[in-house]
Amino acid sequence: MKWQTKNPVAYADLTESQVSEICNGCGASKSKFRPPHYRLFKHQCCPHDYDYAVGGSWWDKVKADWRLRSRIRGRVKAVDIMALRDNLYLDDDLFPDFMIRQIYYRWADGYFLGVMFGGNPSFRFDSKKQWPEVKNELGRLCSIFQAP
Repeated sequence: MKWQTKNPVAYADLTESQVSEICNGCGASKSKFRPPHYRLFKHQCCPHDYDYAVGGSWWDKVKADWRLRSRIRGRVKAVDIMALRDNLYLDDDLFPDFMIRQIYYRWADGYFLGVMFGGNPSFRFDSKKQWPEVKNELGRLCSIFQAP
């Protein structure tokens, strides 16, 4: 089934078969690469996959990527600290609880940067002409953060 982007239904209203068709979990589509801790964040990545399937403008992509970051940070805040510790494989004595959460918040930032800069080919842009514009804008943003 080809995904319809005209008047899409909300992600919450999708059937299980539609979700499985759209969602590949965390990681690049059509790739075996999976980012660290992808099992912990699978349910936060699926709405992001939906946002990419619906597509839109480059600004819609930025918002979708930011929502992914926010969802992951929300998951880190809500999940039991022992579950986070179990996924990190770190010596518990070295890191207090607040630091464990901070490590995962940085992972959320890493996911955001990964999809922001690496997810462009997977996003369904309104027009093929927008991709060069997005590429130029990302290049401009990267140059702002480079050391002089």
